[in-house]
Amino acid sequence: MPLTMNAKETKLLDRFIGIVEEEAGLYARMPAILQREKRAVADADRVALSRTLAEKETLITLIQSIEEQRIEMHAAFSDILGRSRERLTLRRIAGQLPEPHASRMKAAGEKLAALIRRIQDANRTNRGLIEHHLELVQGAITFFERVRKPHQVYHRTGELKPVRTTGRVFSGKI
Repeated sequence: MPLTMNAKETKLLDRFIGIVEEEAGLYARMPAILQREKRAVADADRVALSRTLAEKETLITLIQSIEEQRIEMHAAFSDILGRSRERLTLRRIAGQLPEPHASRMKAAGEKLAALIRRIQDANRTNRGLIEHHLELVQGAITFFERVRKPHQVYHRTGELKPVRTTGRVFSGKI
């Protein structure tokens, strides 16, 4: 049964739904940034990557700010509804609201949840790509360190002598 609300609670609800919709709008900007980040990493374009990371950081700051507001509004609404904050999802809130508020809250919550899943997937992809590039760089560094500093071996006499390297990768012949 939909909740009956007074004018103050209706105004609070409109503000709450507006905040959720605004947060979804901010999250909607993130996939494009993550796609640019992926291209910059794949192309090893440090300038583009730096620019993209700065843009991503700015957006994250905006999202954190609106998320704090959403949490405050969520707490206020849990008090109005007499429910625990932990168990009160946007879908459950929507289920107790009169129309058109219920539809708006449900749509905004579903959009937000879908965007968050999409962003998490893109982040996992980018993390894997970055980790792969780091492994390649680490492998190259290790290779060049070995070439530059030949292995040293203790001989039977206890004397430490460097192993001669020829600069050839596989053997002294190839």
